[in-house]
Amino acid sequence: MYHLLSVLFVLFVVGCAGTPRVSDEALNSKYAGQMPSEALRVVDKKVIAAKEARLGYYSPINFKDAQDALEEAKVLAKEKPNNREILQYVFVAEQHLDNANRVAASVKQELTDIFNQQKILEVNHVTDSYNEDFEDLLSDTRDIIDDIEKIKRDKPEGKNEFVAIKKDKSTLLNRMVALNVLVVKHNALAVSKKELEKAKKADAKKLAPLTFKAMLDALQLANQFIEANVSDKTGVAQVAEAFRFAVQHLIQVTDAVIVLSKTNKKDYEKFVLAQEQKLLLISKALNYKDLRDLPAEEQASVLAAQAGHVSQRLAQKNQEYAELTQQSIALKDKVDQEKQSSEESSKQLSNNVSALNTKITALEQERALLKGQINQLQQKVVQLAIEKSTLMASDSSARREAFKMHDLPAQSDKEQAFVTTPTAVDIKLQANEVAIDVNKSGKKNIVGIVQQDK
Repeated sequence: MYHLLSVLFVLFVVGCAGTPRVSDEALNSKYAGQMPSEALRVVDKKVIAAKEARLGYYSPINFKDAQDALEEAKVLAKEKPNNREILQYVFVAEQHLDNANRVAASVKQELTDIFNQQKILEVNHVTDSYNEDFEDLLSDTRDIIDDIEKIKRDKPEGKNEFVAIKKDKSTLLNRMVALNVLVVKHNALAVSKKELEKAKKADAKKLAPLTFKAMLDALQLANQFIEANVSDKTGVAQVAEAFRFAVQHLIQVTDAVIVLSKTNKKDYEKFVLAQEQKLLLISKALNYKDLRDLPAEEQASVLAAQAGHVSQRLAQKNQEYAELTQQSIALKDKVDQEKQSSEESSKQLSNNVSALNTKITALEQERALLKGQINQLQQKVVQLAIEKSTLMASDSSARREAFKMHDLPAQSDKEQAFVTTPTAVDIKLQANEVAIDVNKSGKKNIVGIVQQDK
């Protein structure tokens, strides 16, 4: 794909001066239905994004060409926003952007270790101590990037095209690693080295030779450790602290020797008493008896032993405190669990009560509904009884008319009374003959009906 685009670029882009000539076929294929002004806006955004992504660092030549083509397109757009010649420059700008992205991908792949080491140097604040050396390394890095870009422009699809820069890349990486060792040493030891210079000016090497040698041993150990373990931050901090202690110890011993060397014989007793007073302060701090009746060496031994006992008791108390703390945490967790369990039980009980109340409400509503249905049925029974009485009365009148028409003997008063219209009491009694049974499931059945008049 890259080879095809390069061929198109050679065929359709002629020279660096004047308007580039890209075939209409290529322009129509890439910008079909797109106005020149819109194509220009799209490419402008691409160039801005590429700049923010530091594409110009990874492929400076191609990115510069893309910017130049874009600027030419903008000049044309100011005169005629939709001048078709704008597409010529837009096309070229996009070609250069594509080339720049390909070069950038190769640069990042080839120089991954160098870029990683560069980041490490920046994190370690290399510019605070070795800024010029770091700038030299950055300059050499840019030179290699330029070489990669030139190789990609000459041999876009070449195999093993970066063999020529392999040696330069290896040398540059080794220099960066070495500089990082120097930076870490400076960060870890520089302050103590400044203090050491003060001790040297005080003639510490002559006044305290044994202590001076111990300091040199600590410095050598720190240097060796950092060279072998430059990324071990914890270890570096430990050897740096050991060196700091050695330097401060040298300073204290040197000062003490200077004071002692200036002491007159008549002041020797004051010097000894001052030392004893210091040991007495330690005794009091340990809540121990006065030991000044013993030689200074024995006083130091006894106080050291007493301090050891105090330290053991303190460690024991700390252990007891830690155990109590753990017990307290466990007890608190248990209380929290029981509280949570109690809250969950209470919540469940509340839910059960709520559900029961809901059921009770539903049953009461159903009971009221059934009661209303019973009343409706009773009203219907009363109506039926009235209708029945009306029919019976009509039937009696019809019989009397029939008797008259056929000259039959009239019914007796007793017989007529039998078919007279029922009273309200009779209707109510008939209505009560209907019994409503509501079973346990809430269903209702009519278990009795009004007896028919035989």
